[in-house]
Amino acid sequence: MHQPIILSQASYNNCKVLSDSERAVVEFHEDSGRLIFTGKPGFVGNVDWSKAKFLVMDVKNLEDCSEEVIFELWDKNNKENSPDSAITTNILPGIRARFVFRLEYLNSNMFILPLSPGSLKAVVNGNKLDILDVDRIALGLRGGLKDSKKVEISNLHVTDIQPEYLMPDSKNVDELGQWTAKSWRGKTDDICQLTDFLKAEYGSSADHAFPEDRSRYGGLKKKKLDGEGYFRTHNDGKRWWLVDPDGYAFYSTGVFGVYPGEFGWVHGKEGFFEWLPERYGEYRDAWKASREDELFMRKYRDIVDPNIGMFSFAIANLIRAFGSDWWTNWASITRKRLVNYGINTLSMGTPINVARCLEMPYTMMLSNFPTTQKKIFRDFPDVFSDEYRNNAASFAKQLKAFEGDKFLLGYFLNNEPNWCFVSGLNIAEELLEHKDEFASKHHLIAYLSDRYNGDIRELNGSWNTSFACFEELNGGIKKAASFSEASATDLRNFSRIMTESYVKIPSEAVKTVDPHHLNLGMRYAGVHDTNLLAGCDNFDIFSLNYYDSNPVDHAEAISKAIHMPMMIGEFHFGALDRGLPSTGLKGVASQEERGKAYRYYMENFADFKYSVGAHYFMYNDQPLWGRYDGENYQIGFVDVCNKPYYEFVDEVSSTNSTIYDVVGGGKEKYDIAPKLII
Repeated sequence: MHQPIILSQASYNNCKVLSDSERAVVEFHEDSGRLIFTGKPGFVGNVDWSKAKFLVMDVKNLEDCSEEVIFELWDKNNKENSPDSAITTNILPGIRARFVFRLEYLNSNMFILPLSPGSLKAVVNGNKLDILDVDRIALGLRGGLKDSKKVEISNLHVTDIQPEYLMPDSKNVDELGQWTAKSWRGKTDDICQLTDFLKAEYGSSADHAFPEDRSRYGGLKKKKLDGEGYFRTHNDGKRWWLVDPDGYAFYSTGVFGVYPGEFGWVHGKEGFFEWLPERYGEYRDAWKASREDELFMRKYRDIVDPNIGMFSFAIANLIRAFGSDWWTNWASITRKRLVNYGINTLSMGTPINVARCLEMPYTMMLSNFPTTQKKIFRDFPDVFSDEYRNNAASFAKQLKAFEGDKFLLGYFLNNEPNWCFVSGLNIAEELLEHKDEFASKHHLIAYLSDRYNGDIRELNGSWNTSFACFEELNGGIKKAASFSEASATDLRNFSRIMTESYVKIPSEAVKTVDPHHLNLGMRYAGVHDTNLLAGCDNFDIFSLNYYDSNPVDHAEAISKAIHMPMMIGEFHFGALDRGLPSTGLKGVASQEERGKAYRYYMENFADFKYSVGAHYFMYNDQPLWGRYDGENYQIGFVDVCNKPYYEFVDEVSSTNSTIYDVVGGGKEKYDIAPKLII
């Protein structure tokens, strides 16, 4: 089958078709601009979707920055404006790319989608859907810098055949890894300029210690507490602090992913690059994946081929300047820079060998969070099974290697679990949908039996059901939370019990192996559901990744429930005036504004009494054609040529030089909120 969806059959909401030729130019206005296709379920856009496996579209971005394309889908029973599911992907300016979406991904069991030639990061958000139950599909762009945006759309259709991908028709990455389509102040002109700059940086990178008023860990010398040989938490009656191993009060100013350079996908995209070296020659180190890449490939082994090469132009540039000594010279330069920037913590994503070489406090992500062969939803395991408990014990053993490590501030158990991205997810309802055996299902049925005094008639009366016995709940029950208010409440309450076990079992296992280092939690991507707080009393610090101009309102709402020290694991701000065409999750107008946004975020959170630190994401810019998950953001301290964004890092340095004054109450927090463009 190969059935075109004709644009003229769509309705237009805040958008217009400027050209209705084979390649239609569509102008989307405001954030709500959409092309909307409707029809009977299974026949949206006057197309039979019953045999469809792929939704395909060729799209060319006619703007001067990356744009996020959105397909939104509604279940036939949803009469609200908010869609049930949304598929998003990013496209570079000036490039015609083929978007290919497997309709099976609407089951929502996957969050980050596989990359394909010409594509950047793509995700599925929302509830699971059957395409034959869909009666509305909308196509649009994410809002941002402009009120209206234009893209060229062609070849929009559904098919049951895996389509071929478009081949590059131009090169847009120069030999240094920079975007060729744009010039900017500070862009490196050539290899000679690159090597001269890096050698000069190395020549001025004598060993740098923290300032005299700071401890060897970066703690505050004038506030002395009891040192216990490891980092710990302390409440002085006014607020929470960290305490460094020597007993000095410590506030963690961190940066994520301190390593020589980001690796990016080149497979299927080779035609976009002006230069790529042989894999096993002088530049072989530039073909190796970082630890983060390897973690991603293990986590998403079903969508990532580990044999596909990834290349780092940033490392290649260091090799150009320093030859075989590139790593040690990079480390010397980076230690000096971080100390000058007031960074006292190497956050998650920083390889252990880098942390130990730089001799700075660091955090780490533990590898291989315990799971089970059968999952309940996405990466949520069968938490009541012996398999989960045994795997948690094995997971904890990796901490034996860090016994006595004073620079290890603490460890994160997990990072942004995929199951947490579905707002309003009822994990117990998902459990009941499975026909397979799960230990957690037996616990759920026992819980319900106890809740209703072993009387199935009581459950039926509350749930509006007609089960003959509790064992019938084993048979695969769909959308059980919709049966009644009582069923929704019962399943939500058991979801909280499951979440608590999800957290408690590995937390107890790691503390058995390592009672000294801090458990920094799961790095949830915000907390949209209070059930995510279940079990957090097993953490020493509650961590969350929160992207906005100011995290305090969100953190304050969480603190009312948990009353424990909190740490921001990720935040960032990008801009479009230098380097790359994508700002990341939060963008501002310029590098100067990035610095002011950093100050506003850091000082407002530092003033919050539960705050013990915040870590910026990330040290390096990302590659133009995307890192392991397709992100290509201008968010780094340094660009692909290892050149700092001086306006940004100068403000970072200024902020962190007085951060203890803000934490201690001796300095007013910066109160000018940034103007976000996304």
